[in-house]
Amino acid sequence: MILAPGAPALRDRVQPVFDAIGHRTVWLDPAGDGSRLKVVLNNSPALLVEGMAPRAKDAALDLDAAGDHATSLPLTEAPLRRWSTAIEPGHGGDDVAAAVSAVRRAASAP
Repeated sequence: MILAPGAPALRDRVQPVFDAIGHRTVWLDPAGDGSRLKVVLNNSPALLVEGMAPRAKDAALDLDAAGDHATSLPLTEAPLRRWSTAIEPGHGGDDVAAAVSAVRRAASAP
């Protein structure tokens, strides 16, 4: 998806380029909307790393949806296993660093 700010008069001129590199263009008007949206989008990763439980819930929903379409998401499955290792003993509200610690503890346990 292309997030495109800019003067409406230029849209027809640049749209073919955007069509070549993205499947959808979202035009942002008035001036400043692009900057506001960028701040929101950049905040999302920060929110995701603050706690594993919301990340794990959404990852599980992604895997369920993929399964409904006979698709696998191995790059989603791998961290979900690690997060589950940390969430089960009560670290769901911790940041993702807790997953690393929990996996290390689990691997070193007899």
